[in-house]
Amino acid sequence: MMPYMFTVYPTPEGGFLAAVLDLPGCYAQGETLEELWENIQEAVETWLWSHGAAPEPSHWKAEREEP
Repeated sequence: MMPYMFTVYPTPEGGFLAAVLDLPGCYAQGETLEELWENIQEAVETWLWSHGAAPEPSHWKAEREEP
């Protein structure tokens, strides 16, 4: 699988949400970061399978906001 960048957001009720930057509508959630990692990998695989193509990943600059 190609390396796609994604953004992770904490959710108000606990847990995490992730959005894949290069794949519109590709999201995943998890109660822990480990669960989120598994779910985002599955979401990317499903997105790529359903769209029949793999766009080249953007070269985004990794950024992290400190709380």
